[in-house]
Amino acid sequence: MLRRFLLVGIMVVVASGTTLQIVLGTLFAAIFLLFQVQAAPYRGLADDYLATACSFSLVAIYLCDIVFKYAALTDLRAIQGKMSEEQKETYVVSTKTFAIVLGLSVFGALVASIVIFAVQCAVESKRVRQEALANKARRMHHKSNDELCACDALPEWPSHLPPKAQCHPSQVGPFHIFLSHNWAQGQTEMRIIKTRLREMLPDISVFLDVDALGKTTLRDFEHVDISNVVLVFLTQGFFNSGPCAREIVRAVLLKKPIIAVLETDKVRGGLTEQECRDIIAKPKEDGTTWFTEPKWRAGTAFYLEEQCSVWAGQWGQPDLKPPTSAEVAEAIFERPPVFWYSLSDAQDVSMLLIAERLIKPLPARRQTLTLSEMSKAKRRPGCGTSSSSSKVESDAREYASEVLERRPGLPSSGTSSCSLLPPADNAVGEERTTYMRGEAAMQLKEQGIRFKSLHEGRKFHLYCSPNNVADPYNACDVGAELQATAADVRWTDQEEHLGECDRMLIHLHAMTWSAEGSTKLALEVARAMRMGVDLLLLHEVIGCDREKRHACAFGLFFDVTPKHLLQAGVYNRMIALNLSGGEWRQAGLIRAAQRVAQTTGSRQPVEVPEIEIDETLPLHHNTSLKTPILSLTDAGSRGRVQPADNDDDDKTPRDGTLSMQGHAGAVSRVVAFTRRLSSRWQRHGLQHAVVAPEPRSVEPTQAASHHGGSAPLATPTDGESAGKPPGSAASASDSCEGTSGALASEPSGEAHPCP
Repeated sequence: MLRRFLLVGIMVVVASGTTLQIVLGTLFAAIFLLFQVQAAPYRGLADDYLATACSFSLVAIYLCDIVFKYAALTDLRAIQGKMSEEQKETYVVSTKTFAIVLGLSVFGALVASIVIFAVQCAVESKRVRQEALANKARRMHHKSNDELCACDALPEWPSHLPPKAQCHPSQVGPFHIFLSHNWAQGQTEMRIIKTRLREMLPDISVFLDVDALGKTTLRDFEHVDISNVVLVFLTQGFFNSGPCAREIVRAVLLKKPIIAVLETDKVRGGLTEQECRDIIAKPKEDGTTWFTEPKWRAGTAFYLEEQCSVWAGQWGQPDLKPPTSAEVAEAIFERPPVFWYSLSDAQDVSMLLIAERLIKPLPARRQTLTLSEMSKAKRRPGCGTSSSSSKVESDAREYASEVLERRPGLPSSGTSSCSLLPPADNAVGEERTTYMRGEAAMQLKEQGIRFKSLHEGRKFHLYCSPNNVADPYNACDVGAELQATAADVRWTDQEEHLGECDRMLIHLHAMTWSAEGSTKLALEVARAMRMGVDLLLLHEVIGCDREKRHACAFGLFFDVTPKHLLQAGVYNRMIALNLSGGEWRQAGLIRAAQRVAQTTGSRQPVEVPEIEIDETLPLHHNTSLKTPILSLTDAGSRGRVQPADNDDDDKTPRDGTLSMQGHAGAVSRVVAFTRRLSSRWQRHGLQHAVVAPEPRSVEPTQAASHHGGSAPLATPTDGESAGKPPGSAASASDSCEGTSGALASEPSGEAHPCP
């Protein structure tokens, strides 16, 4: 601005039209160029280059102006007539030469401007891309100040290990976290955990044994000593592994914080917390325990007690006693375990819970509703049945507000989802103080849920059947949870309004088709399908608080669902959404609310077979509703049972031989053939299927599992079949555990029908 003021303003009136005016302007422009080059006032280097080029061009123009002013005098004929030839050669200047110089200075400034502009565009484009990637990067932030999270300081190198300078040249460490797992049942999951931790916390150092092969002098278990935290991925294979046992016992001796991660998929070796405790501490038939039995490493047996004595000597602590089995179990589960899911939304929650233990100490447990308060939170008359916008708020939100007033410390229902489930016994119980971009909770907070207008003639988003019972709550409570998550959800429990609903909610759990009222539920589902009402399937998956949620594997439903609904494709029209407990429930409710917001269009009625049903009898006593009888066909080759109602009755197993060995296999094969034959009669309408009784003296047969091991096929006992008609399917509560590992389950975490 100063240069413009002087050159355009003041210099106009100073010696106007004289050579002095041009000289003064040139002098000022040169001084400005000198200061500009030294100061470099712009943030961007390209901006400085462009400004310098323009200032230099201005100085060149002024110099050319001086020459042109001088040439205007020497070009006069009268002046040249008085000059000698020598003077003419010395003082007469060709104006064409300086015209070219003037043009080049202006053109050069333009070219420099274009080049610098192109460079600036490229730099800006790169910056925008980097910012976009940074915004998409799933970094971990503190909720209080929105700052990025950072890991704790790395541990010091212990004195009982060889100095790092004497180790392998590629020796890495120390580490923030050590990932202990079994290669057969956890290597993929550990790779995911390491990758995601490095994305969330870029400064984290993670030890994964497969990445350190050939790059370390230390043995695998010695890396526990140079790690802040030890994560153990608990599966069946983990407890069968000698190296894993050595790592966890060393972590217990060194009093390292342990993060227990439980696999929820039985097919992948999943275990519950209680099953893990039983494996560790429960004595076996020979009197040994997991801690005292021999372990194997590369074909060599060793004992943990002897290994502890060796370590005590190396550490200079000869009085160090090995931990007991109970102490190992308590150390592993000192903090509530984290459940591992393949589905991305639930996996986000698991990763945040793992990462939070690496950046801060465990916070105090969050208060939850008690069972007595849960019973009072049951749906009140008329809850959610009004289509008026003034009555959209559900009783779940109202009751949550009442509880918050009486019990300070609960999260506000206006900022987080209010779950009506009983408090989880094994929930993580931490009030999360961090968040991650892209997680379901942040999407709800930043974007909300936009509901489309309901189709003409429809007043409600959901019909929640009071017959869809999971003691002590039912599908209406799930509707209340959805409304507490997204206040615009409108639902009803009045069956006469079924035709006015956009969808019907089916809450899938172990009691869905076995609880009191399940027969009426089957009738309602059949009616909804005939009317073309879409179904919203919400499946309580195995994981946190599984007993209170009556969680089960999705494959169970192919055994217990009424066969006329299976034939109509009740599970084929829409993929079921997953619901879990504890910290994971909100993510499932948010995804369910988002699906509810995407209202359906025109209806497509489905043909459902008409079957006579006695509504006074429970579902498992209505013989006309039985699911297809199960056979043992191909059980040996694929490790799973299949319905006998198929078109390959005359086919032999894939390998052309019997899949069972010895007398037990032969008897079981006869039983399977009898079942298949009776099912064939039933299809042709000859008579009701008659199932041959299972031989009581024969041991349960074995079918190959997905992991190369063996898993017993369930053999019904007298107690299980008592009170059930011939050929009836087992109830959900009877067959949940038995079928979870045998029937198909989608690895992605969403439930799909078996092929």
